[in-house]
Amino acid sequence: MRDLVRKFSIVICLVIIGFAAVFYILEFMKPNSKTAQSPQKPQHYQVVNNQDYSRGNYQYVPVYKQGDNFPNALHTIRGEGHSDFITQYFLPTYTSRYFQMNDENHRLMRNPQSVVLHGQYAYVMYTFYGGSDTGFVVRYDLKKLQQLGFNLPGYMSKFRHSKTQLDGIKIGPIFKTGHGQSLAYNPKNKQMWFVKQNGFKPVVQRLDMDTLKPMQEVKVKINSSGPVPMGMVLAFDKRGNAYFYSITHHGIAPKGSVKIYRGQISDNDVQFKLIPQVIRYAPGTVPQSLAYNAQNNNLYLVSNGGIMRIPVSKLGHLKKSDVRTIITDGHREFEGLSFEDGKGMLLVNRGPELMRMTNPNF
Repeated sequence: MRDLVRKFSIVICLVIIGFAAVFYILEFMKPNSKTAQSPQKPQHYQVVNNQDYSRGNYQYVPVYKQGDNFPNALHTIRGEGHSDFITQYFLPTYTSRYFQMNDENHRLMRNPQSVVLHGQYAYVMYTFYGGSDTGFVVRYDLKKLQQLGFNLPGYMSKFRHSKTQLDGIKIGPIFKTGHGQSLAYNPKNKQMWFVKQNGFKPVVQRLDMDTLKPMQEVKVKINSSGPVPMGMVLAFDKRGNAYFYSITHHGIAPKGSVKIYRGQISDNDVQFKLIPQVIRYAPGTVPQSLAYNAQNNNLYLVSNGGIMRIPVSKLGHLKKSDVRTIITDGHREFEGLSFEDGKGMLLVNRGPELMRMTNPNF
């Protein structure tokens, strides 16, 4: 009888110990809600509910005609403001030294991807064809081209079609450009950079503004709770801050909304961080360019047929009235936008040309 009691007591003790262990695990080992959130959990965003003006996707329609000597124009059809875009230069598609093939001795110039205005120059990054990650940079001396009269109606096609015209043009070597949409100038340290590789393993690379050759490349770190792909566009403000933007396709932010990232780019370190506020509606469906105007301290987000401008000083606490968008007519592919002394120039394709922006403060 005593043995039976002793065995029963042991069982009771084991049961009590078991319950105590389970209680300990449930009560003291559970995650702290303040400190143990999953690193992949998306954060919440403030949303700027701007007006949706986007035209959506459209079929590109070339307007270039053989011997066309007079400017084309794009006009605003809706938005919060108004600006026209008028041809300043029809860009060449080939020269006598660069004809038919893409190698160091033969070059086609039919797929411009981005533009930077700096001083008297326009730097244009080209890729060989759509989807190519290889190309080159051409530096156009706009002062020289103006002296030659290539911006004058009645004479404009001579620059595009001349097989011997090399005055005012410097063509750089071939290298890996990435998509090519990201050529950007940092006014603070006077350096030019581009995104060599976007996506989840991004790399940026510096460009020598004289030789037009690529220099050192640096891996990009995006400070985020989860993996974030880098976009294909790039811009710098007057303080040297770097920016790129993307259009949301999935996740907690509304589909089709704009995310803007801000960071720093140096010779040995590149870091970006998301600005925790999204813009509900993008100016179009595909990011094509990002530009900065030092005169009004605005960023310009460019998509096909649409341009949005926002004040840098209000990033993170934008109001609906701070976001201004214009949508144009036509069916051109918008490739790049850049400003010099407050004056804007839009790069479009089919065929390639630089168009003067009549109202940067739309």
